Amino acid sequence: MFGQLTAARPGEVMESTPRHWMSWSSMTTGRGPLQVDRLVDVATRTLAAVLLRPSAKAVDAALLLARTTTPELMRPGWPDALGMSCSVLPNASLLSLDERLAKAAAVPVIVPEVVVSDHGKVFISDTFRNASRSLGDLLPARASRYPD
Repeated sequence: MFGQLTAARPGEVMESTPRHWMSWSSMTTGRGPLQVDRLVDVATRTLAAVLLRPSAKAVDAALLLARTTTPELMRPGWPDALGMSCSVLPNASLLSLDERLAKAAAVPVIVPEVVVSDHGKVFISDTFRNASRSLGDLLPARASRYPD
């Protein structure tokens, strides 16, 4: 049941893992905990989405899934070389499918088929479960000895 999953293509298996750090931040009042939630594509080892918050909520975890499936727009001040139009990938054929790609950054868009989730509070919430099941399947990871 808790064997090793292998993935041969992007999006086949993605892992969600939170990390907790103590840090000085302008997001908190001085020194306080920061939580980094991330989705990692197992096949390519790509960080598909990362979210940094003082404390994460269930909607933040669902936002991770949304960030993996939508193209990121170029931001003011970014050089044109970071745009999808300068990528070596064949993006011209994709412009007819989604016009947002004309102003998109060259960031991978990965649709997860299976999301492996640890037992963090935000990843076992109904909000995250419903969001991940709308895209594919949700599998629990082996329970850790170290709670959140």
